[in-house]
Amino acid sequence: MKRFILSVLAGAAIFAVISCEKDFGRGLYFKSIYQDYFYGDGREHLEYPGRLINTQAELDKVSRDIDAINSISDRLRSEPLDFEHYTYVLLVDSIRRIPMAINMVYADVVDRNLKIYYRTVEKPDTPHVAVTQAFQFIKLDRGAFDEVNFIRTK
Repeated sequence: MKRFILSVLAGAAIFAVISCEKDFGRGLYFKSIYQDYFYGDGREHLEYPGRLINTQAELDKVSRDIDAINSISDRLRSEPLDFEHYTYVLLVDSIRRIPMAINMVYADVVDRNLKIYYRTVEKPDTPHVAVTQAFQFIKLDRGAFDEVNFIRTK
């Protein structure tokens, strides 16, 4: 029961982080509903449980722990994933799991261009505000990609 309550609180915290318009610095933050992991610049927001991931070894462990990461990684058609690519995949994964209007999000990397494909259920004519705001993190994070495009799928 305690784990269930913590899961619900974690889900609410994710929505709050993604939907707010605060300055998150140059770190890339993510929070998965099913895992308590962070990646960022050392600051934690909203004081909910999490871990800071700041080494390749820790990131490798996270990628093994989160089985859903594999389905997203398989869609990446690029050079072998490096540290920064893994953090973006994890961000996409955590957003894909959020129980909102988004029912599909995945990433495609070609050269240094990141393309985000998404579909919404409530307002298919306009991008969901949470998608737009959440992926602003990508543009702030160390310039790993030259270009970020949002593509709504039918």
